[in-house]
Amino acid sequence: MSGSNKRTSRQDKEEKKTFLQENLKIITLSKSDETILRYIVQAREQIEIAKNAIIEENNEKVKDKISVFSRLSSQKNVEDSIESFKIAIETNGNAKLDIYGKGENREKRLKKMVKDLKLENNVNFKGYTNDTFKEMNKSLLTLLTSHSEGFGNVVIESMLCSTPVIAFDINYGPKDIIDNGINGFLVENNNIEEMAAKIVELLDNPEKAKKMGLEARNKVLNIYSDEKITQYINIRSFCRYGRSVGLLLYG
Repeated sequence: MSGSNKRTSRQDKEEKKTFLQENLKIITLSKSDETILRYIVQAREQIEIAKNAIIEENNEKVKDKISVFSRLSSQKNVEDSIESFKIAIETNGNAKLDIYGKGENREKRLKKMVKDLKLENNVNFKGYTNDTFKEMNKSLLTLLTSHSEGFGNVVIESMLCSTPVIAFDINYGPKDIIDNGINGFLVENNNIEEMAAKIVELLDNPEKAKKMGLEARNKVLNIYSDEKITQYINIRSFCRYGRSVGLLLYG
């Protein structure tokens, strides 16, 4: 019995280690911070230098670039982003949807969906990126169609990059930070037609998207930092019961 308990304990430790390797993300704004954090955390690939992308305002948007930054899983429901985009490009056929994230099993299903919808020329699967803030900065807008969220970290990241978010109005996350129609859009949950209409609205009015993006950035900076955010630690679903923790550290 004791051998079995030891084996279970070892498995638990390995499970926690694997979880942190896959879900811990630390974003720092300086090389010195990065060096210290790598020594402490011992996880090089999970530490990203945001440089000035998160600090400087950016109005140099790619006017047709829409992005999704998400783990490719059933909870994240990227399918509805694709469905909404499909409706939107009936009005604006030049738009591109770039999907950043991993999820091998789900990715195959999503790629098949894109092929079936004949969207191969408009939807790009970019995989994991080390240049999250660079790509967010370039995007005219981002989409969030999750079934549920905790802290809604990707919303804050996008808003910091002066990029408005169009999100489903789910129970937690987006509604806590997005002011509908001012710095982004909250859409009725699962309403892909309404989301498509908001996508078209911003594609047709890129200056409006830029203005909303600046409002978004200012709101986040006013709420979360007096000067600048120097570290952003995101730990999702830390325990087995599905809790999530978002922690902002200020400098």
